[in-house]
Amino acid sequence: MPGSLWGRWPVREGVVLHGAGDTPDGFRPKFRHVESRTGGVVAWAFPHARKQATPEDCLTYAGLAAARFKHSCWDAEQFSGLRGGIALGFSMGAITAMQLGHSLPPGSLSAVVCVAGCYSLMQAFGTAYAPHGTGSFDTLFIHGDSDVQIPESLARECSDGLRRAGHKVDFWSVPGAGHSWGELGLDRASPLSKRLIGWIENPDSRGRCL
Repeated sequence: MPGSLWGRWPVREGVVLHGAGDTPDGFRPKFRHVESRTGGVVAWAFPHARKQATPEDCLTYAGLAAARFKHSCWDAEQFSGLRGGIALGFSMGAITAMQLGHSLPPGSLSAVVCVAGCYSLMQAFGTAYAPHGTGSFDTLFIHGDSDVQIPESLARECSDGLRRAGHKVDFWSVPGAGHSWGELGLDRASPLSKRLIGWIENPDSRGRCL
């Protein structure tokens, strides 16, 4: 799209969405290891969350603790220029990435990377996840099995639902890791960050790991 954030890039576009209470400038150093090794295939953008959260947004991001959610979030219109892009998010950003996968027009996203997230925190209170929309995108879930803020079971529910719907899905559980990008080992050279870089660079490797 002329004038869009991604229109000038000759490679696949990607967006990185941070967690609640963070900022693009605050999260980018944590992502730098992955960014520096995938920059040849993905042009990463770090959009600001400027939308005032609606009551529905608060339920999505905080469940029954919605009244205490005081953070800005993203508007789907910010991503209207994506064409075959990658949405990668952590925590609140991971929930947003999942929401975008279901709400953007077909072809907008080719892949979603959901790190320590799910589709909605309302899953924890009985709202079952069911894939919807017409888009098809590969999905990678990375989740610590000791995460108490967003339990791994919520991501598992999403993974199982997407797989049944015919999506390519990978799920990487990280023993002992909590709700932390650093505890997952993604902020530095590690076996998991190496796997993530490979997943981003090589679409043919996707959908092989439960």
